[in-house]
Amino acid sequence: MTVDKARRFDYKWVALAVVLCGTIMTILDSTIVNIAIPTLQHDLHAGSYTDIEWVVTGYLLAQGAVIPLTGWATDRWGTKRLYLVTIVMFTVASMLCGISQNLGELILFRVIQGVGGGMLMPIGMTIILQAVGPQQMGKVMGIFGVPMLIAPAVGPVLGGWFVQDFSWRLIFYVNVPIGIVAFVAATRFLRESHRTAGLRLDLGGLLTGVPAVLALMYAVDRSADLGWSSPLVESLIVVSVLLMTAFIVRQLRTPEPLLQLSLFRDRTFSWAMGLSFIVVTAMFGTMLLLPLYLQEVHGYGPHPDGTVAAAPGGDGGCLDAAGWLPH
Repeated sequence: MTVDKARRFDYKWVALAVVLCGTIMTILDSTIVNIAIPTLQHDLHAGSYTDIEWVVTGYLLAQGAVIPLTGWATDRWGTKRLYLVTIVMFTVASMLCGISQNLGELILFRVIQGVGGGMLMPIGMTIILQAVGPQQMGKVMGIFGVPMLIAPAVGPVLGGWFVQDFSWRLIFYVNVPIGIVAFVAATRFLRESHRTAGLRLDLGGLLTGVPAVLALMYAVDRSADLGWSSPLVESLIVVSVLLMTAFIVRQLRTPEPLLQLSLFRDRTFSWAMGLSFIVVTAMFGTMLLLPLYLQEVHGYGPHPDGTVAAAPGGDGGCLDAAGWLPH
């Protein structure tokens, strides 16, 4: 069935299903790896947790670096084209992660994964918004959010099963068939969006915003070993604050900003962003620390550990139904 034949169906549900197929693997990947951290440390001969944690940190740093570029990139090249590119990037990187022979290779391929995964989610949201319009966005996103928050519950269970009964490499290989299906579905069913010719990239915003986020994330990461009073950590925080201040000033003054910060003038939007930050921090922070605690302190195996670690994701999937229950 092609895009033309898909018109007999409601396109918004076709787009929702296609986007889910692609973006769900990024959410699955963000939690399925956590269960394998102790095993990866042993098998790849990582010297300490500080070394092996870069499997997670490198992925997150790459995501944080590319997310501000997504809006400009989709306007410049179109949602469908960019969505296909990021799916290919994420899928190929997943396969490369699975065949990694040492820690350095795995971290490098995880960074590539993060670049693709960082763009997949916001591009998917844009595709859905274009398909349904702002009036139905709340209802559709409520439905969209249920499987997206159930994925973090499935990830630890699946990861524990793979690591304990098979191999940690399967936690990356599992993305390959999902990525292939997502690519084929997106190619056949998604519509291309309008592209804006001659759109300029806000280089000033890029060169201040991305380093600001990276410096802050690296400071938080190094604080665990060096302490918050470390000259390196303090310097990184100061640099991050200065760069972020310059970024905000730049975004408020330039006619084509990377991020429309004026949206925060809307109180509802600001509250929603603040609450989302708290929820995501609590949920994903727990999903990273809980597997380590259960395996290293209590001696759980990967499979039972994954079952326990799935609880926060399952709760989130139930709560997200609030977006469509009133309808």
